[in-house]
Amino acid sequence: MQGDLPEFTEDVAVLSCVKDLGELVHYNRSISLGHIKEMIEEGIHRIQRIEWLPCDLHRKALFIQTYIDQNIWPFALYSCDTTYIGQKHFDKLRRATVNTLVGHWHNASPMLACNFLSKFLMDPFLYTLCQCIRIIRRLATVQHDLAVETVQNAATYDGSRPFGPVGWELNANGIVSGPDHLQFDVLKDPIKKIINTCREMWNHHIIASMDRKGIGDFLLDSRLSLRVYAKCTESVQQLTKMNVVGGFQTQSMKAIWHKETSEKCVFCGECDTRDHRLLHCPLGTEIRSQYPDVIDVLHNMRPEWIYICLCPDSMKWPFSSVRIPKL
Repeated sequence: MQGDLPEFTEDVAVLSCVKDLGELVHYNRSISLGHIKEMIEEGIHRIQRIEWLPCDLHRKALFIQTYIDQNIWPFALYSCDTTYIGQKHFDKLRRATVNTLVGHWHNASPMLACNFLSKFLMDPFLYTLCQCIRIIRRLATVQHDLAVETVQNAATYDGSRPFGPVGWELNANGIVSGPDHLQFDVLKDPIKKIINTCREMWNHHIIASMDRKGIGDFLLDSRLSLRVYAKCTESVQQLTKMNVVGGFQTQSMKAIWHKETSEKCVFCGECDTRDHRLLHCPLGTEIRSQYPDVIDVLHNMRPEWIYICLCPDSMKWPFSSVRIPKL
């Protein structure tokens, strides 16, 4: 048999993975990101480059949000639906995004920035999950038996690395169930219903994966929060975006990591906390007197809004009919 093989004058490279029609194909059981990691790093670099666009803040913010979701994610996360990607890579993409949108504030939440600043921007991990679901749903349309077999193999997966958020469960019949009795059929339901359900389930994941003041006691309503934020004027959006992502620092917070900073309020000398600035500092007495209903809500109904101003799910606005004058 060896005599039938041609003689090679050059060494033959033995590869463990190759690209076939743009997708990475492994020939062994080892996990190697290869070019996927390079594309993620390039995606991060591209996000960082658009941070210094020479244009006004509103146009810049709108461009960045749409550019990241429609250009960066498809590029950086290409082939991520076929290979396990560690959470640290998604964390790097989120951090680059929050730095570009609100600035380099280490206490700003990348998770909140990717989910509550723009309806045009989707979290990179959620984007990857939706891409996987779209592939299975399209496969169920053209080759239903193969899609069923794929789902069954995924449902019986017993490896040590999970491929979805905690609380999401894929059953062998194609039903994906999640928290709060949310579920969808990845083989039969319309893709629009599937994606909307994923977004609802993702709100639970945000709460489960975060541990900071203002988060955890209630379920966030991302759609309502985005609608309210989008209706604000450009100047109000620029002023409040740091509060939306939890990136605003008081003097007491700065004093924790900067020894030369005093924790006292520069206006009245009391301890400078978020609660003090919004509700107690004498400097804001005149302004607070113009909004008694708002102050009552912060005091008695929604004290968590002092830290992060996001809408809870199924919330009923107690002052929705009150006309608030402009500042």
